[in-house]
Parts: sequence; structure tokens; C-alpha cells
Amino acid sequence: MVGLGRGPLSLVSQLGPSRFSYCLTSFLSPEPSRLNFGVFARLNGTNASSSGLPVQSTPLVVNAALPSLYFMSLKGISLGQKRLPIDPLVFAINDDGTGGVFIDSGTSLTWLQQDMYDAVRRELVSVLRPLPPANDTEIGLETCFPWPPPPTVTMTVPDMELHFDGGANMLHPILSLLFCRGSTTVSQYHVSTYDLCSILLPQIL
Repeated sequence: MVGLGRGPLSLVSQLGPSRFSYCLTSFLSPEPSRLNFGVFARLNGTNASSSGLPVQSTPLVVNAALPSLYFMSLKGISLGQKRLPIDPLVFAINDDGTGGVFIDSGTSLTWLQQDMYDAVRRELVSVLRPLPPANDTEIGLETCFPWPPPPTVTMTVPDMELHFDGGANMLHPILSLLFCRGSTTVSQYHVSTYDLCSILLPQIL
């Protein structure tokens, strides 16, 4: 475990570089993850990422109440081609430092504010009909579906796209949103298992 926050105990603070960058690749990817410091940490908008798409960026935001965390200005969420009806104020940092959206690359789960979570869950349940949603109390995830669907049913699980300040859009493929529980065979867009569970949870207050 390597701390990369803004706090004094993190590796970044102790080494004191002017900047750093990292890329955490999928566990299915043959490419290694990368961590760069100083002059080796470059972000050039004219460069292309490994996917061939232009590099995107969004400003980081400082929350005075939690200065060691990396906050960002999230503007909206789409599931598939549908922009979800979420009040933009849901994404904002409140005057007392609560709220907002920050990166925590040390956890496998994603916690969403309740209104945000409800909108995502409703749309996920809608697009995965006729699969009946259920809670998996054994592992603590709230939205699970039996998988695969019946042979007569053709179903596509949509990707999630996060829309940030500055026009940056981050696409999350299906395997970054869903946890496959059971005997599993995984390819890029097909999952064969007994249970398909969303790793999104409502924020614990």
C-alpha cells in the first residue's frame, strides 16, 4: 500500500516532487500500471492514450475541511447513452466541507450520495429487466442480478460515463462496475457467473 495523498505521511509528500502521475490498468490488462514523479510525470493534451483517444484532464479541487484528499468537480453521470436526472448541486462541496467527489484508489467499492446512488440504481435495474434485482447480504452489496440471463433474453449491460468540469468524460467499462460472484468466465463484455453485483453503494452517513 502506497499513500499518494496530500498529507505529510504520503510517499508524494515525503519525496517532495513537483508533480506525479499514475495509471492503474485493469487486472485483465497485459500492460503494467505506472507511477511517475517529477519530470517523468507528463500530461500533454496533444498526446494520445493507449486507447488511441486524446488525453483528457479536469482540475483538482481543494476542500479545506479535507485537504489531503483529491476532490474533482463532477457535473453528471450517464449510463449507456442516457444522462441521468441528477441535480448538479448533489455533486458540490458544501460550505461545511461535506459533499463533493474525491478519488480513493485504495478501495474497490464506490460510495455515492443517496440521490446519486438512487438514480444510478434505478437506471441499472431498468436496463437489466427482466432480471430480478436482489440484495446479497452475504457480501454486503445491495444490487445483484442472477446471471447469465435466460437463453431467450438478449441483454447488454451499459457502460457508465462520468462527466467532469472542463469537458473531460471518463468511461467506466462494465467490469469496473460489476462484481462477478460464483464460477466465472470473463471476456471484455461478457460475464458468465451465478451472480452479477454492482460495486456501487449509498454513502454511509
